[in-house]
Amino acid sequence: MKKIIILELIEISDKKISHLNNVYKLTKNQGEAIEADNMDKLQVYTNNKQKEIDKINILDDAFTNKYYEYKKDNSDCLESDDSESAQNIIKLKDCIERISYILASISQLELQNNNKICESFNRVKAKLKKIRQGKNVIKEYRNYKKISSSSFINKTK
Repeated sequence: MKKIIILELIEISDKKISHLNNVYKLTKNQGEAIEADNMDKLQVYTNNKQKEIDKINILDDAFTNKYYEYKKDNSDCLESDDSESAQNIIKLKDCIERISYILASISQLELQNNNKICESFNRVKAKLKKIRQGKNVIKEYRNYKKISSSSFINKTK
C-alpha cells in the first residue's frame, strides 16, 4: 500500500512537471507577445496558460489527498526501511525539487513580463498624452481662428 501511494505521488508529480513546463513555455511566449505588442497572441497564451494552471490545481489536490493518505498510514513521514521504497522516495523528492525549480523560473519570467507590460503601458500613456496635447492645440487654434475671422473693424467712419 505504502509503495503504491509513493508511486502515485511520483506519477502526479511527473504530470505536474509536464504541465509546469508548458506554463513556462507559455510564459516565455507571453513575453514575446508583449514585446511585439501583439495583444491577440497574448490573450491566446494567457487563456492556454490558465487551462494548464487549472490542470495543475487538480493535480495538486490529488497529490495532497494521496500525501495525507500516506501520512495517515505511515507516521514515519517520507522515510522507509526497504530499499525500493527508499529509491521511490528519493525519486519523489527529486520531482519536488524540479517542481520548485520550474516554479522559480516561471516566477522570474512573470516578473520580467510584468516589467515589459509596465514599459508598454508607459509608452501608451506617453502617446495618449501627446494626442491630448495635440487635441488641445487644435482646439485653441480653432478658437483663435474664430475670433480673428469674425472680428470686423470698420475703418471708413
